[in-house]
Amino acid sequence: MPAVRPAPTCVNAIPAPPPTLGTLLGRWLQAQLDIIEQQLRRRTHRHGAIHETRKAARRFRAGLELCAALNDDAVAAAGRRVRRIGRKLSPLRDAHVAAETAAAQRKGPLAARWRELQQALRRRRDTLLHQALQADPAFRRLRRQAQRVRTELDALDFAPLEPKQLLQALRDSAARLQRAQRAAQAASATVEQRHRWRRRLRRLRQQLDCLQQITADEQAPAAARQDATLILTQAAEFLPAAERLNALTDELGGQQDSANLRRLLRREPALPHGDELCRSLPRKHPLPQAVLPHTAGRRPKSPPRAPALPSG
Repeated sequence: MPAVRPAPTCVNAIPAPPPTLGTLLGRWLQAQLDIIEQQLRRRTHRHGAIHETRKAARRFRAGLELCAALNDDAVAAAGRRVRRIGRKLSPLRDAHVAAETAAAQRKGPLAARWRELQQALRRRRDTLLHQALQADPAFRRLRRQAQRVRTELDALDFAPLEPKQLLQALRDSAARLQRAQRAAQAASATVEQRHRWRRRLRRLRQQLDCLQQITADEQAPAAARQDATLILTQAAEFLPAAERLNALTDELGGQQDSANLRRLLRREPALPHGDELCRSLPRKHPLPQAVLPHTAGRRPKSPPRAPALPSG
């Protein structure tokens, strides 16, 4: 058999172009999928791993929303699959949060009763986790879902995404947040409408965090970092500061955890001291102050003060 000769080296090979901001966004999305798979593989501190998995899934969906201009069926399918991962883990996360919310109430004359409830909620949480792992050992099915999305993303070209398209995606997010905020502040607002407001706040904050991480990445090309910086500069003209988004998200999250625990105590009478502890929790929570004016997310009538975004 003749020896196989090595292929000749092409001395005139054209170097690959530096990654664009869109390319970096695609890599950021892939990193979230890696986190999902890594956390689902964990064999210790599984409740914490489930929490980290759901956070990565929410970050992924927030970043994917910035890619709306791609208009690709694979993008929509990836969002749906990752959403299903989060929803599959939602009961486990809710059970863990209920136990931790009860632990935070352990003070005052009802401290002993709260402690007993916390222990019961932890047993309930661990039972639900055991049942979930029996149905899906080592979360293999969920991990395969994340791997499938990763394969599909590898086939997508994020490079054509332009800064002006990402800026418009932020405007669209701000408009959705403003609509959710208006519904949540209506006199007839439901619990779900408040929750939707919180989800929209969190998603917008995560989108800003994604771009801020790219600007801070010293390994990223200077041009891509500059594009991300310009987007954030222009977005600051119609968005609140990230600190304000964080504070309001946390406030609404605390209210939601308390309301969820109250509903759980009413729904499961076998939990110890349920009636008494349920009465000690607030039935209504004050509505936080809005973060966006009614004009948020609209296109500006005059040119922005920041430098114009490049188209490529």
